[in-house]
Amino acid sequence: MTPLVNAILADPLTFLEQNALLTFDLQAGGGVPLVPCFTAGTGIVTRSGERAVETLAVGDEVLTLDHGFQPIRWIGRKALGALDLAERPDLRPIRIAAGALGEGLPERDLIVSPQHRCLVRSDIARRMTGEREVLAAAKHLLGQPGIDPLPAGAEVVYVHILFDRHELVFSNGAVTESFYPGPQGTAALDDAALREIHALFPGLSDGDPNGGPAPARAFLGGHAARSLVKRSVRNTRQLVQRRRPLRA
Repeated sequence: MTPLVNAILADPLTFLEQNALLTFDLQAGGGVPLVPCFTAGTGIVTRSGERAVETLAVGDEVLTLDHGFQPIRWIGRKALGALDLAERPDLRPIRIAAGALGEGLPERDLIVSPQHRCLVRSDIARRMTGEREVLAAAKHLLGQPGIDPLPAGAEVVYVHILFDRHELVFSNGAVTESFYPGPQGTAALDDAALREIHALFPGLSDGDPNGGPAPARAFLGGHAARSLVKRSVRNTRQLVQRRRPLRA
């Protein structure tokens, strides 16, 4: 296991106390046209250590940034071949190179769907939005050195995991989101998956005015996220800066 995973698992309560934000923004925004997913091979921190996302099962407990270990309630998978991605280049995954987000994160290259949101923590984000921690889709982080689409011809298996609430999880060391079952995300699922999710969460449409549950952090729209990246690059600032100690 990596040093970060060992530190998390050695004393998860202390780690979360020192690193987790105690409150979160309930404002959602910014349309996401397709499902946010991990790719097979992504390491997710669980109660039994870091495991590849495709090996997880419903009921497995995953470490979340805000709520400790939480059980997975639903898992979805979708394999896309080279022909699928050639016909739908907007589905080509995004590679976030090791260290590209800042603070040495991710620890290893992280490959996610273009719509998958990553945690951004910076003073530039705070000046732009009033919140130091926000979520931005991987495709809107293009322009940050080390973040690029995978070359054409690649194949991919997308995996999304759903919890009782929208959560932030540790993926190859970086903090990214779980599946967010808002209108855009659920619109990309097939009927069988929708029936499973609505059976698990019959009150799903009773969340925010846009039809989704409360997000773990505020969502940045495309224009704002791209502006944040430009300002970060121009000022040589990391997208993920060190978390400030919590005050007593």
